[in-house]
Amino acid sequence: MTDILNRIIAVVSGKGGVGKTSLATNIAAELASAGHRVLEMDLDPQGTAALVWRLPAMPAMYNVLNDDAQIQDLVAEVEPARWTIPGGKEGGSLHLLPGDNTTAAASIGLYMKRRPIGLLRELLEPLLEQGVYDFIVLDTPPSVHPLAPYVYAAAGMAIVPTDCGIEGLDGFLRTKETVEASSDSQMEIVAVVPDRIPHSTALHDRVISDLHERFGDMVVPPLMERDVWAKSAYMGKALGVTSRRSVAYREFKIVYRHIVRELRKRGIEA
Repeated sequence: MTDILNRIIAVVSGKGGVGKTSLATNIAAELASAGHRVLEMDLDPQGTAALVWRLPAMPAMYNVLNDDAQIQDLVAEVEPARWTIPGGKEGGSLHLLPGDNTTAAASIGLYMKRRPIGLLRELLEPLLEQGVYDFIVLDTPPSVHPLAPYVYAAAGMAIVPTDCGIEGLDGFLRTKETVEASSDSQMEIVAVVPDRIPHSTALHDRVISDLHERFGDMVVPPLMERDVWAKSAYMGKALGVTSRRSVAYREFKIVYRHIVRELRKRGIEA
């Protein structure tokens, strides 16, 4: 796998409502605050990333995939005040390629035009090779969507959030099976991120124990404090901006440090 591909990080899950957009936006914010130039791409038809960053949802993702529009012509800059973590490095930037409900139709256009599965990778690699961006973070649809194979072929690393109910575990396992079954995929799942209600239940404990038994160090500690994450999204800012001293942010930093370690294993400094 190329160094370039490992700089494309996808947040994926076979189940909706598990925190993909929250993780994607905050991973992008941390990378930008570390002094990197970051592009976040919203492949979710709900256009939630734009909502979080207080930018208009628009058919930019559809236009890129179906109308051969240039990514750089459609990106929007996220205000530094929304993502700059106190104590971070200078020189970083964060741009969003927004989506909206037209993104759901993109897969139909790709099929009708017989676009290759490697299309998304072909669009993103030059942006990294030419130094336009240092990292690209992909926020993905809330299910095993027809766009998923294009994501799997484009990204080198995947972060998989899951809730700790039986449906969440099933969604994670389906995602893992789909990634491994894709002949075009070079993507490696490097982190499983469970969430858990503050008051633990026997089922939540059992699911987390099962994840650890099956996947070992790939499983990070669960994210709790959902209300803090919700507050951050409501304010349109990264968690480290609104709630840097919270337990929620400390838990997220464990996830982020795990990602940084995985990047360093691949010779990439973050």
